[in-house]
Amino acid sequence: MNARNELSELIDNYRWYSHGYSPEDAADAVLSAGYRKQYTVTTDAELDALPRLSVVRQVGHAQSVFVKYTMWHEAGSRYLCWSNAIPLPATVLHLGEGEE
Repeated sequence: MNARNELSELIDNYRWYSHGYSPEDAADAVLSAGYRKQYTVTTDAELDALPRLSVVRQVGHAQSVFVKYTMWHEAGSRYLCWSNAIPLPATVLHLGEGEE
């Protein structure tokens, strides 16, 4: 079963019309299942504020992926870089240690 079908089934289980659940109950179930909305960072300060082991993807043509350690590491490269070397905007794919 693919992710879309799993999500559809999960929401269907919380049909608030016939079972007395609210849309908020369905939203809680989806969040509990692990859904997190991706968001975009647009400044070096926002990149710096991300916790260690966060993963971002460059938006646009190249779509390079970077992982944050002490500095940022571009996937497939052996070099580290500072936040200001990452083309912005970038989509946060994963929040590392210390997420919510």
